[in-house]
Parts: sequence; structure tokens; C-alpha cells
Amino acid sequence: MSGSEYFLLEQGENNYKLILLNIWDKDNLSDIIKKIDASNLPKDISLVIDFRNLKECDSSAIIYLISFFENFKEENLIFENFDFIENKFNFYKKHYQIQLI
Repeated sequence: MSGSEYFLLEQGENNYKLILLNIWDKDNLSDIIKKIDASNLPKDISLVIDFRNLKECDSSAIIYLISFFENFKEENLIFENFDFIENKFNFYKKHYQIQLI
């Protein structure tokens, strides 16, 4: 198991589980991104994301999560305890577009 005060990463037999913790916002997002990138999470595996212990998530963090999840096949993503953030997440996902410059 690896992680930080913002997430835990557990490796199972056939998947990884990313447990989101505490508050994700613009003030700590760069630290979160660095730590997630440092975990070298394989992109071709099944990933379970558990939102149960996420206390808050602002728009910048949601947009980061959307872009992070795009690195995985949709069928390999499983969301747990997603209810409290689902509407906000879906709103940003609908209106978020990757723009290559």
C-alpha cells in the first residue's frame, strides 16, 4: 500500500484501488498530482476509485480527476461511494474538453 494524506493506493490480485482522502482543492492539487504520478500506476489495469473518505472536492480537482481517468479504459474504471460527487463530476465531464495547443 502506498499513498499520502490525500489518497491510499492498494494493489489487489487483479486491480488497484485508489482511496481518495480528505480535501482535494486547488491549494493541494499540485502535491496530489505529483504523488499520484510518482506511484507509477499502470494504465492497463482495472482501477477501483473509492470516494467514501473524500471530504471535499473543488472544480479544479474534479477536472484533474476527469483527465486522470481518461488515461484508463472506461470499462476498467469502477467508482465506489460516488453518490455525493456524481452530479458535479458529470457536469464537469460533460463540459470539459481536452484542448491541444
